[in-house]
Amino acid sequence: MDSGPCRRVPGLRREELAMLAGISVDYYLRLEQGRDKHPSPQVLDALARALRLDIKAAEHLHRLAGLRACGLARDAQL
Repeated sequence: MDSGPCRRVPGLRREELAMLAGISVDYYLRLEQGRDKHPSPQVLDALARALRLDIKAAEHLHRLAGLRACGLARDAQL
């Protein structure tokens, strides 16, 4: 039984990542495409948790978005 087209890269689909982060697929797509350039620190933290980023990678994500990652070091659950 064919389960659909082969994935180019294993991992989360947009829909899965958005769901895990608690954001809409449409909003995630706008972030991914650079159409929404001002995600909140909470959205970035949620994406970092969904992607299971370590603290350094999560801080880098915040810097890429132009935000300081001041509260991340206290949150060991990222």
